Amino acid sequence: MRLVRGLVETSGGEVLLTGSGDGSVKIWELGHGPGVAPTELFMLQNRDESVLSISVDGTFLYCGLSGGAINVWNLESRQIIKTISSHTGDVWAIDIIKGFILSGDSDGVVKVRIPNFQLTRCSECCLIHLEIQLSFRGAWNMDSS
Repeated sequence: MRLVRGLVETSGGEVLLTGSGDGSVKIWELGHGPGVAPTELFMLQNRDESVLSISVDGTFLYCGLSGGAINVWNLESRQIIKTISSHTGDVWAIDIIKGFILSGDSDGVVKVRIPNFQLTRCSECCLIHLEIQLSFRGAWNMDSS
């Protein structure tokens, strides 16, 4: 789940994004006042892979999926603009920090990417990235004795 302000036009300005095991991401407008239930604004479908992590950067939604893929959505057009398939384990965590895509998987691998979205003549979006991979396998020993 991710609480986001100003992502889509709503009367209150706050929306909640939820990912689920059926591959869907739902965008909810939060209720105004006590006892008012959230209202589903729209849903995005990531095929059959479970959505394990989500992050938002501007109008882009990043979904970490079971099986190792990351889907990048344009929330204005509600279309997948890129699928990144570089993890071998399930993508448990994803975040966007100062333009860098950080993702971690169930194999203990953390990857850092520098994206560059460019519109081509055929109106497709491409992702050019430099990838740094860190692997945290085995136990960490913090004992100084």
